[in-house]
Amino acid sequence: MRHVFLGIFLVAALALPAFAEPSALPFALTLASPLGSKWAKDEVRSGSTFGGVTVTGNIIGTSTKGTITLYAGGRLFLLGRYVCAGGCNLNGAVAGKSVNPMRLTSGGWLSDSGNAVSAAFPTRGAWVAAVTEWANANLTGAQRAQVLSSVKSDKIQTMSKTTTPKAQPDTKP
Repeated sequence: MRHVFLGIFLVAALALPAFAEPSALPFALTLASPLGSKWAKDEVRSGSTFGGVTVTGNIIGTSTKGTITLYAGGRLFLLGRYVCAGGCNLNGAVAGKSVNPMRLTSGGWLSDSGNAVSAAFPTRGAWVAAVTEWANANLTGAQRAQVLSSVKSDKIQTMSKTTTPKAQPDTKP
């Protein structure tokens, strides 16, 4: 039954228009200390998220270049090198998909919340499908359910739609 539901979900996700604008995947990586000009290893703390997925890990580098390693459910979720010069680009893999480059935008650096954009995930459906495939290959039971639940409910927007939808009134009798 689970495979039938997954199949239906993937078909629906892939049926989205090919001309859709890239998805802006929200991230919020809380670092143990701010990145500076000196090369250092910094912890990505518990409670951090990337595209709706709860992650932990580390960043080795400076505020302008280095390597990010993130884990979800104890399994490698994101691995890449970043370079910042008038914005940051990540080259590597996220949820098992190559992202070369993935543009990272934020108010400050990665200790702030921001968005990540890559042609590897042109729509929200493509992101959810990639995370679903990754979770099915790497996680079991409750871990998989938790990751899939969080990514499906997360606010992922196209680049032109950057406002949060208004709350709908409760229509229950």
